[in-house]
Amino acid sequence: MRQFYDALVFDGKCADFGRKLGYSGVFFDEAAYCEPKTAKDIKTVSGKINFVRGGALELNQAIVRKKGVNVLLDPFGQKKEFDTAVGQIAKDYNIFIGISLYNILANKVNRARLLANIASTIGICKKMKNDLVIVSGAKNVYDMRAPRELASLGTLFGLTDAQSLWAISESPRALLEGL
Repeated sequence: MRQFYDALVFDGKCADFGRKLGYSGVFFDEAAYCEPKTAKDIKTVSGKINFVRGGALELNQAIVRKKGVNVLLDPFGQKKEFDTAVGQIAKDYNIFIGISLYNILANKVNRARLLANIASTIGICKKMKNDLVIVSGAKNVYDMRAPRELASLGTLFGLTDAQSLWAISESPRALLEGL
């Protein structure tokens, strides 16, 4: 039986709730999150899986070059801010590209453009053979979704069923084993 992991949540209650939803593990204590505005703001914590939220193209380039970063999370916004150069650097430095469901749920401005940019980012990741991880990014238990619902998000954006399941099972496990 395949084991599923939600690699990024912000509330300790999500760990218990995640087991009810069918997750084998929910990373709360194992993950560190940073949302930098500039390259100087990028911070990592040793001994944790470091998720750094992306943004502008220059910021994404700085993030994937920063030592200690494990996941470039949501490297897109209202513009296409992820390209093959960032994808190649991320691959060279063994940095995963993360897609957060919470980013989609919380974005009320121009969701259509955001969804198109996510699809574009995943297309580039497939082309560059980047490692992908899909996370809920849940702030509370109401933001969590069952593993197969999270996997369907990847399928919606062009991943095969096998790739989507890999992004919520084997990719998070590889992140945890890399600590």
